[in-house]
Amino acid sequence: MKQGIVLAVAALALLAAGAAANRSSSGPAGAMARKASVVAEASALPSATPAPVVRTKPEADLALAVAQAFGEIEAARAGRWGRLEASGSELIDSKDREARFQAVRLSEMLRARPDAWDDVVDLLISLDPADAAVQTGRLLQDAVDSAVERRLAELLRAGSSAAKRVALALVGRRDSAQILSALLAALDDPDPRLRFDVLEILAERRARPDSPTAAATVEAALRRQVQTDPDRNLQNVSRSLLGESVPAPATQSRRSPRPLGSFTSKPASRGPTGSP
Repeated sequence: MKQGIVLAVAALALLAAGAAANRSSSGPAGAMARKASVVAEASALPSATPAPVVRTKPEADLALAVAQAFGEIEAARAGRWGRLEASGSELIDSKDREARFQAVRLSEMLRARPDAWDDVVDLLISLDPADAAVQTGRLLQDAVDSAVERRLAELLRAGSSAAKRVALALVGRRDSAQILSALLAALDDPDPRLRFDVLEILAERRARPDSPTAAATVEAALRRQVQTDPDRNLQNVSRSLLGESVPAPATQSRRSPRPLGSFTSKPASRGPTGSP
């Protein structure tokens, strides 16, 4: 009987400790601990990891989860993460579908609560490397509204290299004059990958029949790039987009440097990868 009383007292003590832990985890300190745990777990994965960013909205947490998933998928397909790669292409494709589904869900959340955009943008531009954030941004384009568009146009003009890529992914295909002006300014950016992506987007705008003024502006910009872009490959891209013939490449010796090395250094780039 005495033993039974001791066991009962011990059980009550465990229950009390559990209740106290639940109370502490639901308070501010517990929330901070959970957030630290999420960030620590994210940094251990072979995918995009965030710089310290205060996230107060679930939309940003979902954006991080989607970007992490794309980072893991890219790593597995490139052979840099054996654990997922060993699971086979079917599992990788399934993870890709789930990430895209969650991106659609995130778009719906942002439409319902656009004030969460600041947290999402802060999160995406903090990821390193930026490739997974860029892929996530492209899937959120339809949820961008005019308020966040203004901030993204500013980032495209004067943000960091990663912030410009994310901003372009989010707003590149929007039709406003504000974005067109930012795209034209980005043609002078020192990053050839960004300039290539801008040229691709401007070519799509030029092909739209509903905006002849914008089409004329874009055509003038492409003709300027043919003459002024410091990269010969991008000069030829502009020629091709204008429907002009592209000059045959000059014969190079084995020791002559490639005029465009940056596109081949990053597998996730959508820039030209062929030899000049």
